[in-house]
Amino acid sequence: YKLNKGVQCMGMSSYILDNVDLFFEIGDKKIEETNWTGNVQADFSAFRKAMQEHTNLLSGSEYGEDVEQAIYQVWSDNI
Repeated sequence: YKLNKGVQCMGMSSYILDNVDLFFEIGDKKIEETNWTGNVQADFSAFRKAMQEHTNLLSGSEYGEDVEQAIYQVWSDNI
């Protein structure tokens, strides 16, 4: 359970953090493997749609409360 935002008790915290890492790794790989059009709005929309199927990996984390922010974070880390 959460003590406060971003701080979790032992146990599930490692599992949750591993899943968040996996979400970001999937996003990084998706960005590397995709041939982008150069239209930032269209490319982000396609990336966002592809990442929606992985948002369950964010459950229990601070990103789970705002999956759109997590998707944007992966995108912005790679551009």
